[in-house]
Amino acid sequence: CRAQGAEIELNSRPTDYLNFNLGVVYTDAYYDSTVDFTPLTPAADINSGDPLSFAAEWVVTGGVGYTQPIGDSLQFMAYVDGRWSSEYRTVTLNRNPITDQDAFAIFNGRLGVGAQDGRWAVEFWGVNLTDEFYYAGAFTPPLQDGTSVIYPGAPRTYGITLRARY
Repeated sequence: CRAQGAEIELNSRPTDYLNFNLGVVYTDAYYDSTVDFTPLTPAADINSGDPLSFAAEWVVTGGVGYTQPIGDSLQFMAYVDGRWSSEYRTVTLNRNPITDQDAFAIFNGRLGVGAQDGRWAVEFWGVNLTDEFYYAGAFTPPLQDGTSVIYPGAPRTYGITLRARY
């Protein structure tokens, strides 16, 4: 296998209460030789130049956080982040193109209020706010030609977090 790439991360805090972050990753990861499994099954061959599974060529992340004091002891907080990934393969051996993941984006958010000293907080959060369907994994079961099993990623989820420190 060969893997190379580059990553850039930026973080900016233009005010005491506002924070921005951005990350960009480029990955070039592929098999550099061919492995022939023809006696077993031709679909199991690994060909030179095939990309590694779950190795998206591009991934972009970003987030914005905001905190604001409320009076002398409380603090409001808001945060939103996102992650975009270019397409990638989820299976190497016995690959079925139906298991290839298209490009997708996930967005998350959090709103909360708590003590300025961090002793307690109540936060409302959401994950995958747009309810994007994406593959967390996939495989082809043995002895079942043409069948693939796909594991979906987490659906839209909401919750409340209560924090307390002593």
